[in-house]
Amino acid sequence: MTIFPLGGPTFKLQTASGATILLDPHDGKNGLKPPRAQAKLTLLSQTDGRNANAGGTGSLVVQGPGEFEVDGAAIYSVPSATPGKQYFVIESEGMRLGHLGDLDRVLQNGEMDELEGVDVLFLPVGGHGVLDSRKATEVISELEPRLVVPMQFKEKGMKSARDPLTDFCKAFGVKDAEPQDKLRLVKKDLPVEETKVVILQSHG
Repeated sequence: MTIFPLGGPTFKLQTASGATILLDPHDGKNGLKPPRAQAKLTLLSQTDGRNANAGGTGSLVVQGPGEFEVDGAAIYSVPSATPGKQYFVIESEGMRLGHLGDLDRVLQNGEMDELEGVDVLFLPVGGHGVLDSRKATEVISELEPRLVVPMQFKEKGMKSARDPLTDFCKAFGVKDAEPQDKLRLVKKDLPVEETKVVILQSHG
């Protein structure tokens, strides 16, 4: 599986079986370039600030609770305790990925149950309407994922208020993490003993 960052909360997932999934495409009002990526499935954690058309013609748009499958990847759109929002769990290639959208608080018990055993967690960390660095570290401690991909931090050109990524790195003790423009995921390569942070940043 390969993960490509597209700015803000947005990522494109490409699985070995051919599934293309566009996660939470923003609408560009945050000042970043609106993402465009052909995808079989487009997942929206909410309607505000999101672009349902970003996945191209023929992309199935999911913006409510449900279970879906595309090319061997299982997708669970789970309602948040916050009305009108949801988060996503994706199972593919023996791995379990969770995307928390615009989460702005620690998880409640039912939400934690849905995310139990997540290997890779896409986690907002920039505050100002989403988790700040302190609350983000609490969520990591609760879920204990093997990899964390921080998102929704201040990026070049962004107009929305967000804290810099360095705030989260300092809070979680991340040192010398070099940004990458994509991440290749293989289950056997996931860390075992402690949570690792991987920084993905789009150059587009």
